[in-house]
Amino acid sequence: MRFVLLTGVTKFSQVSVFSGFNQPKDISMDERYEALCGITQNELEAFFEEPTIQLAAKYQYTVKEMKELLRRQYDGYHFGERMTDIYNPFSILNAFDSMAIRDYWFSTGTPTYLVRLLQHSREQINELAGRYYVPSLFVDYKADVEQPLPMIYQSGYLTIKEYNRRMGTYLLDFPNNEVRKGFLSVLAAHYLKPGGGEVNSWIIDAVTCLEQGNTSAFCDSLTAFLASIPYDSHASLKELDMTEKHFQYTFYLILRLIGVYCRAIHCENRQSFRTSGLHIGNGRICLHFRIQDGRNSRGGFTANSRERLCPILFDR
Repeated sequence: MRFVLLTGVTKFSQVSVFSGFNQPKDISMDERYEALCGITQNELEAFFEEPTIQLAAKYQYTVKEMKELLRRQYDGYHFGERMTDIYNPFSILNAFDSMAIRDYWFSTGTPTYLVRLLQHSREQINELAGRYYVPSLFVDYKADVEQPLPMIYQSGYLTIKEYNRRMGTYLLDFPNNEVRKGFLSVLAAHYLKPGGGEVNSWIIDAVTCLEQGNTSAFCDSLTAFLASIPYDSHASLKELDMTEKHFQYTFYLILRLIGVYCRAIHCENRQSFRTSGLHIGNGRICLHFRIQDGRNSRGGFTANSRERLCPILFDR
């Protein structure tokens, strides 16, 4: 046997000093092979021009608009310092074969194990995504409750988005809309347990209100959605010092799911999303959330567009 290439989700080398599988060379972040198992932008334009044009015609987009839609939906993976954009080959090839934009990769399986891993961890996904890490924190095999990051990264739900050459650190976040919407929808359903229906259905209704500039309807809808979340939906609510963290995570899940349908989303803090700006449709909407302490205090929420400002109050 002269050459063997092994692929998989997690690497099991160097699990112990006595392991007989410590010798293979790990090329996961070797820039010479970063495009080995995916499709680059140049390859997409060189070899898939015809199906791209056909998809654009079907959805009544220009070819440029369709390329941007495919990029947002299936692109975004990076495996080295050069930050070469890699498309998910399974999803993009299925999209061209079926002539439809769907969530192909995520529909192949539900990340139940990762959800349970986060449920038993003191860290939520908002504390893991959008942060810089040294490679040893996410490349090495550590599939345990205390360190869920390596398993989430190696499973493809987080990927490298930026590289800080001076510090030697990598920014990890969701690769594209397919992964972000699918993973956060599952997390939101398990964490929030809304009684009024499926999370994605409410998200679509909320986005429709925002696109129409109807902030009053959006505020009413958000109030009803928050009211449908059971007070005992998460164990953190039993700890007084964890209550604000619960609300931060709730709004993080909601806004990042809304962000799937936005042209851009800006926030003062990537983890808490207390003040956020959404570029949706042809307008801009600013959202501000506040949580105050005190027996009779209330939290506040405001949403304003170019025309309207409306408050939402909810009990602690």
